[in-house]
Amino acid sequence: MSTATLDNLRAYYEQEYLRNHPDMDVGDVPAKFEALRPFLDEASRDIPHGSRRVVEIGCGSGALLTLAARHLQAQGIGVDLSGTV
Repeated sequence: MSTATLDNLRAYYEQEYLRNHPDMDVGDVPAKFEALRPFLDEASRDIPHGSRRVVEIGCGSGALLTLAARHLQAQGIGVDLSGTV
């Protein structure tokens, strides 16, 4: 993907998509984490601690990713197109 294409995609995301989808608000990150905790525990039960990675696409500020990675003693990897977060 060219830089120009990535810049166009980022501009669309920041200027059009987020403005037209106010429901994408980050909201209460700790409450979202608590809702995910049982899933994270079950999904990671048989994965050795040293090999754990958490990947979040569209991570925004990375607040939820940080909580999940810390809880799982994992490496957190976040990807987000927004240049404003």
